[in-house]
Amino acid sequence: MNGEKKNRFTGSVSCDHDAAGETANGAYRRVLWTVLVINASMFAGEVFAGVIANSVALQADALDFLGDAASYAITLMVLGLAIKWRASAAILKGVSMGLFGFWVLGLTLYHVIHPHLPTATIMGGVGFLALTANVLCCCTATAAATAICCRYGCAAVTTPSPISP
Repeated sequence: MNGEKKNRFTGSVSCDHDAAGETANGAYRRVLWTVLVINASMFAGEVFAGVIANSVALQADALDFLGDAASYAITLMVLGLAIKWRASAAILKGVSMGLFGFWVLGLTLYHVIHPHLPTATIMGGVGFLALTANVLCCCTATAAATAICCRYGCAAVTTPSPISP
């Protein structure tokens, strides 16, 4: 019955939460791998485009994609582990995002001192591609969460770790 148990008194079928949790973990992992690849690819593309276009905005967005990709990778590593490990991973994610912020601030100050005009056409094209990648990640995560919720119950969607970074 694929993880389902039939109540002998009412005849209703309920979900075996252990089996549902393991399957939900598998679904989480697939989604995390998908958005990890999208974010890592966008990081690489935006770093290159940001340097070519001389754009701090694209370089900052590339760091955001790197942060997201790293967050998904860390989540994959701690998915299913004890709360202590997941909490430590959350702290690591927060610290890394703070360091990225300082990097962007430093790069911005550098460009204030040494101004260059960024290439608008590259910025616009890559910006649209970044928007598309983010929408794709959002749709992927939303579709997976909806499927997990419909199949295993909404409690499976909130445990053991959120999909978002």
